[in-house]
Amino acid sequence: MPHARLSKAILSQVGQFVQTLGEACPKPSRKFLRSMTLGMAISGSVLLSEAARKLKPLKSITFHALHKGLCRNLKSKQWSALPVQEGYLKQVSRHLPDNAFVAVDLGDITKPRARKMPGLRTVRDGSTKTLKKGWWLIEIEAVFGKGKHLPLWLELFSVSRRGYKSQRMLVQQAITYLVDRLGKLGLWLFDRGFDNWEFFAFLEGLELKFLIRVNSNR
Repeated sequence: MPHARLSKAILSQVGQFVQTLGEACPKPSRKFLRSMTLGMAISGSVLLSEAARKLKPLKSITFHALHKGLCRNLKSKQWSALPVQEGYLKQVSRHLPDNAFVAVDLGDITKPRARKMPGLRTVRDGSTKTLKKGWWLIEIEAVFGKGKHLPLWLELFSVSRRGYKSQRMLVQQAITYLVDRLGKLGLWLFDRGFDNWEFFAFLEGLELKFLIRVNSNR
């Protein structure tokens, strides 16, 4: 049947994709990455439970066992997203032109009803402009051609985590990491939250071309 052939083709492509991204990961981590990549693609969700629910028809185990296995792998000391990030950037570098725009921004995930989730702190909800419980996000993506977008960095963080100093320091670490692996690229774009002389000096130290939206009181 065409559907069966298509399913096998998709599974094979996912396997090859994960093999490339996770080549530096141990074998159990590659298997976990393959399952989660396929589950997220099918479900359209990053929730582990939703990925497991969509994976169940492809597995010969119960939903409970599958969900438990994915949770166990996610908590494993062998699992690390860093080798996957390295593999991803290695692939992305082949498609990025030197004149790309690189947009950097702070986002948020809010959980106003949560009580016991780790690292919950007050954040400013970008949608409602109100203060809620949640986490901050560092988001960096490249824009080029006719509306082409390539995500480069997505980091969730809490101001309560050990060693936290400032949002600016985390953003600078992310930018330095990307420049080391992708080069200076084209024009880096920032919103008003980055209107700071120390941040200007940091960008100039990396010899980056940048455009920052300044505050109205400057």
